[in-house]
Amino acid sequence: LCKLRDELTPGVELPITALSLVTNLNAPRQPHGFDEARRALVQAVDLAMSRLDEMRSHEGAALLELFDAHLARLDAVLEELLVITAKAPRNLQRWLRERLVRLVAECGAQPDNGRLETELALLADRADVTEETSRLRCHIDQFRSVAHGNGAVGRQLDFLLQEMMREANTLGAKSHDSTQSHLSVDLKSEIERMREQIQNVE
Repeated sequence: LCKLRDELTPGVELPITALSLVTNLNAPRQPHGFDEARRALVQAVDLAMSRLDEMRSHEGAALLELFDAHLARLDAVLEELLVITAKAPRNLQRWLRERLVRLVAECGAQPDNGRLETELALLADRADVTEETSRLRCHIDQFRSVAHGNGAVGRQLDFLLQEMMREANTLGAKSHDSTQSHLSVDLKSEIERMREQIQNVE
């Protein structure tokens, strides 16, 4: 500025305010090699993100394989349960009839056969788990479909597991057979293992 003043208007004082009119006077100089450093940083970040995606993809594939194994075991337990529960209402009705007839005979009372059959039918109907097993089958199939899909599915899978556990609990509560009770426990144990793993799914 001083040199320019001396050339244009020699002897004129240069006010300090004139410095503020000069653009980029105080702009910091870019350090040597800034562009190279920036390119290296971008490459490092891109590589890290790529490795992260690969790791997540690998972990996702491993979790999917694990879920498929759990679902296969649920399928097997449910098939066993269906065989047993198909006979459960009839078996329960027969067992209750025999017991009630014996109790009535011991008391020396005369049973009302019509009322007896009605009550037995109601009790047998409450032991029917067709709806529960159907819903559980539907939840298992839906879980498998969602797990093999794309996107963030963690919350949806967690919700399905909650519904599966609800049905498994009802199956256990309606059990009138030790084998059915054990199979219901097996279902709940398998579902609980899946719920532990679902925390690793987005």
